[in-house]
Amino acid sequence: MKHLLSIESADLDQLADLVAARVTREVAELLQAQPESAEMFTVSEVAVRFGISERTIRRAITSGALHVERIGRSVRISREDLDRWKSQRRRTAVKNDGSYNNAMKRGNK
Repeated sequence: MKHLLSIESADLDQLADLVAARVTREVAELLQAQPESAEMFTVSEVAVRFGISERTIRRAITSGALHVERIGRSVRISREDLDRWKSQRRRTAVKNDGSYNNAMKRGNK
């Protein structure tokens, strides 16, 4: 059987080197494009960090109160979005007269 395309070993080595160099360059560009503070957390990590249920976190995501990045079927929450949600939650937990509402009394901080 005749091969339609014949590639020499040296050509394959050269092609592999070119691909490796391009992948290395593109990964370096992607890493530089991301801010160093782009720390990301899973729903479970956020729940443990705040001492609240994963269900509460997922409700905040569903309602749009907490922004997430979707990676395939999983979600990640950035430090910035988490800090924003935390401060927003704290502001809404305090009533106009300075007293805490029932959610804060139950220990959901």
